Amino acid sequence: MGRSLPHIGTTGHTFFVTIRLAGSLLQESSQKLRELYHADLGKLGLQNHRDATPVQAARLQKSYLKRLEEYLNKSAQSAADPDAPKWLSADPVAAVVAEAIQFRNGSLYELHAFTIMPNHAHLLLTPRTTGKGDPPIDYLNTVVSNLKRHTGKLANEILGTAGLFWDIESLNYLVRNEAEMFKINDFILQNPVNAGLVEHWQGWRWCYTKYPRRKELK
Repeated sequence: MGRSLPHIGTTGHTFFVTIRLAGSLLQESSQKLRELYHADLGKLGLQNHRDATPVQAARLQKSYLKRLEEYLNKSAQSAADPDAPKWLSADPVAAVVAEAIQFRNGSLYELHAFTIMPNHAHLLLTPRTTGKGDPPIDYLNTVVSNLKRHTGKLANEILGTAGLFWDIESLNYLVRNEAEMFKINDFILQNPVNAGLVEHWQGWRWCYTKYPRRKELK
């Protein structure tokens, strides 16, 4: 589904990136997300996401991401979906991912916030310019793909497994302004709270933000 979502951006802009484990959504959940997404296209009078204006593209992404988050958080609860992978709930695996995210901070991107959930992760980052004239979204996709490939290999070694660790697709949402950036920052930190994993975001080990003193964060 992520492949059909519009990715818009320029180097120097900030992105909200979502990556999830392979198999983290049931087939019927993926189908339902596709149906709702195409319904949203129809409401906008569109047949293809490529015809969307930047404002329409942002609206489509927000709706899709909100629904995806609901499905992922539900799937992360063992009782709701016991067969869905939750490999990131293992501390050694989450630690590998967190370390890799932070290691690239300052060289490939400026990291604003991230959280690692049992079956997915969110990052808020500003890519660094490559100096090679690469198309911005291509550069971002390369950075995220390399991160997934590196952490997937290490995670499989820890778990004693083989095969695809991360889902092939990543979702990259262009942050429109500073107010939206801080709103997404708060959403990222509140993710484990909203999923019922902790009472306060500070109690979740796999959370990070550059902006810990924002008043609205509890």
